[in-house]
Amino acid sequence: WPACKECQQPMQFFLQLDLGALPKKFSTPLKSGLLQFFYCSTDDGMCETWAHFTGTHDLRIVKDQGVEITRAAGLAPLRQSFVTGWEEVQDAPHPEDQELLGLDYEYDFQKGHVSVKSDDPPIELIEAPLSLDVAEAIGQPTAGDKLGAWPFWIQGAEYPDCPDCGTQMELLFQVDSEVNVDHMFGDAGCGHITQCPQHPESLAFGWACG
Repeated sequence: WPACKECQQPMQFFLQLDLGALPKKFSTPLKSGLLQFFYCSTDDGMCETWAHFTGTHDLRIVKDQGVEITRAAGLAPLRQSFVTGWEEVQDAPHPEDQELLGLDYEYDFQKGHVSVKSDDPPIELIEAPLSLDVAEAIGQPTAGDKLGAWPFWIQGAEYPDCPDCGTQMELLFQVDSEVNVDHMFGDAGCGHITQCPQHPESLAFGWACG
């Protein structure tokens, strides 16, 4: 049973996913094993639970599912929730991710307008009023708990780099505050489990709030 490397207290068990039971449409390099996510049980602001690779969370792939792990003494489990099925939804990238995909935004704050161009998908919008919030209107990711798709960023894009190869990691699972896990990240924050596409057992977690 893992312990937080900063406060030395046993971690709380947040999430388990059977990688072999994920939807066939979802592309993941790992097709078997259990993804387990543990999180600092104190989370009192003293441990850097919001940051990646701080030892305040533990993410692991368990391949031998016949091994029993005894819960740490004195640690009360959270309310159990079960994934009974998956619902496919249409998702759209955060404005910062839109720019990474090739959407070119030109802001003129003095005149109060923005122009947007993109080759694929073909978009051309000239001198639209800033009050229209064009980037948010073009696309906004879904909040809540979800598998894959686009991260719902609160303070801006915060993709970690793989510690093994430096590749930008990708969203594997989004864990939102008090949706299916009885925990709030900061002030109604949203957390993200990310995975390296080159080293799929390299996993990270981080969260941000408003």
